[in-house]
Amino acid sequence: MNTTNTVLITNRLAAVLSFTRLILTALVFVHLCGTSLCAKVFVSFNGKFHITYPDDWTQADYRTVDYYLQQGSTSPEVFQYEALFTPHEGGHFADDAYLILTVDRVGELSEPQIDSLMKQLGGAFAGGLQNFPAGDLMTMESNTPIYHPENRTVSVITDITEQQETLKKNLLVMKFYEHGIANFYFYAPDSLFEQSKPIFAGIVASFSTENLEAATPKEELKVVDLEERREHGWSRTVWLLIALAIVVIAAGLMRKRRRKKGQTV
Repeated sequence: MNTTNTVLITNRLAAVLSFTRLILTALVFVHLCGTSLCAKVFVSFNGKFHITYPDDWTQADYRTVDYYLQQGSTSPEVFQYEALFTPHEGGHFADDAYLILTVDRVGELSEPQIDSLMKQLGGAFAGGLQNFPAGDLMTMESNTPIYHPENRTVSVITDITEQQETLKKNLLVMKFYEHGIANFYFYAPDSLFEQSKPIFAGIVASFSTENLEAATPKEELKVVDLEERREHGWSRTVWLLIALAIVVIAAGLMRKRRRKKGQTV
């Protein structure tokens, strides 16, 4: 085998290895997107912001949510909600953790306006309002509203009781931003509240007003892809990439054999 043929074969093998690495990278990405590492995105075009929530959560059907809200003593403003999110796929979502997201389109509040609102909120609780330089939902206690000037949020946990027994907890986080106030009403049964706190904190931290169009999820494609992975394992795209890799490798081997036969003759 002359030097030229050796270089050609070496280059083709390098190309095949490079393509194989691309296939493996794609497989790793598909695997990761089958886990909770790939969060879902919700865009509020009314509020002009977007948030992310865990991949194993879902946005509840509006009719189901409306019916549930009508059964309780829910305040009228909550009926103007943007969406409700929960990990509960069927039945009564209120038995699990969930989030009701609402928006007050009042424009950007000035610092004196926020201070006035904070005083009113603090007056509704015996312990008054506390200020912390950084938000930490993990260490909050019930019935103590906390204002975080750095991220412009106020948060408070309240207990929902029945016959002096705490059945559920509510974490309200109000986020002040340029278009008004985004209100996060997090709920969870008392037994699930502590373990749900990191999820709640992550959703609030994901709040952003940047690149709404780019953040808008392609929900239809995402649903199809998820169903394919659940029912058929890897998606057709993955199998197509594998097939292409096999074709490239086979073509390289066939060319190598032909060159060997030519040299023999």
